[in-house]
Amino acid sequence: MGLFLIKPTIGAAKSRLIGTPVEKDGEIFLVDKDETIGAVINTKIGSKPIFVSSGHMVSLQTAIKIIRHCSKSRIPEPLLQAHKLATKERIRLAKESKVNITEN
Repeated sequence: MGLFLIKPTIGAAKSRLIGTPVEKDGEIFLVDKDETIGAVINTKIGSKPIFVSSGHMVSLQTAIKIIRHCSKSRIPEPLLQAHKLATKERIRLAKESKVNITEN
């Protein structure tokens, strides 16, 4: 998306897709085929970690700083808002499809 929009982008996820966690200098990074592809960070003490990766025009260290800055809770605020919107839309579509099914 960053390439298409020519905008800086970063990746943040609640689950790990690929990579092996490796500790280095007190931090945990995700490594795949001897390449650092992301980081595992805790945004809230006692909660599950967030998986961060650099995207387009943003270094991994900058991506980590941005995610920490945007995290009031476990999930970074932009990701949390996207999740809320997607859930709301999914519920709306499910209700709409039930109405259409019963009308036929």
